[in-house]
Amino acid sequence: MTRQQISFAEFSALLLLVALAVFAGNLVFRYANIGKDLEQKTLTNARIVSSLTAAAHQQYGKSTSALSKLSDVRFTTNSKLQPRDVHFPATFTRNLSEKISKLKLASSFNIFSDVPFGTQADRKLDGFAKQALNRLRGGEKEVWQFFQDQDGPDHIRHTTPIVMRENCVACHNDPKWNLAKRDWVAGDIRGVREVRVEVPTAETQGQNAILGQLGLSVMALCLGTFVVFPAVRKE
Repeated sequence: MTRQQISFAEFSALLLLVALAVFAGNLVFRYANIGKDLEQKTLTNARIVSSLTAAAHQQYGKSTSALSKLSDVRFTTNSKLQPRDVHFPATFTRNLSEKISKLKLASSFNIFSDVPFGTQADRKLDGFAKQALNRLRGGEKEVWQFFQDQDGPDHIRHTTPIVMRENCVACHNDPKWNLAKRDWVAGDIRGVREVRVEVPTAETQGQNAILGQLGLSVMALCLGTFVVFPAVRKE
């Protein structure tokens, strides 16, 4: 028996099929990892926004700490301030978060607690909020989760703890606030800052583009394997 030699046309067709297979494999790898890359980029953005909100909250708290020693200054949760009125740090942060939310940006933030002040007593924490609060009180520095939303854009919810400071203890334990807990001490996790950051639309479109390229390459590979190469070999 004589071994049949492969023709130049057959070799070219085989080389093309191998190239298509490698290209398809590379697309599969990129598609499998783009979700992780996307999640990491969004998490980085969330951490940046979270650090900014924490800095604003803490700086406001330091600024108002000195004012609390003045007898003619009144701390309030009212939205409309009168002369000599000052918002509590939590009220300031909450008002700021509401203003940012109205701008309809790709990110927003909020603060919450399972021991809220009277103005937020009717707010219910969802499953993620409860889990985040428990884990942060357990010692974790941050808690986050990636959400795929069918009714809206995919997003990450990133939380960090609001730690009770020494100069805040007396006020939060004041009976007039009628809080469910009145034995706060410095170091307690009083609440949580939550940042919500949407997944960039361009990244999502990139993922769809890779999926489209993968489909085309698989079709080309099948066409070459079962149609083109047999035809070339027959000729």
